[in-house]
Amino acid sequence: MELKRYIYSTVHRGRPTVEELADGLGCSSSLLYRCANPNDPAARFPLEKLLPLMRLTKDYSILRHIAARAGFALFRIPPKRKTRTIFGLTEFQALFAKTFQCLLNFVAHKATKEEVLEEVDKLLSRTVEVRHAVAKSEQLSFEFEE
Repeated sequence: MELKRYIYSTVHRGRPTVEELADGLGCSSSLLYRCANPNDPAARFPLEKLLPLMRLTKDYSILRHIAARAGFALFRIPPKRKTRTIFGLTEFQALFAKTFQCLLNFVAHKATKEEVLEEVDKLLSRTVEVRHAVAKSEQLSFEFEE
């Protein structure tokens, strides 16, 4: 799907309405309709409006599309939590094992490409969460008595 189709999909999701989006973006609804129209190649969506559009709709499929076209994988950094949670190492290990098994099944023609990609995306997303947790925490230190 081309970028214009992702923009169209984001604009026409229904919540907020096109009119509410236009108001939030500081443009007219007719301009928004025209710029999001995939059948109008002359109309270009303003680059400076992309991030505000994604924030207003809470739909980041445009950003994921751009990242994928550039050869990058995009994963959201988890929001800050007020309470500390214990990192589930066994959960992460189980997810890794499940992903590896899915890869083996793919090689043996027992799993589809979509199934494997879904498992790999889950693993990558959880890995980003783990990375974020490690980056935000201090290294544990232990004191040993002599």
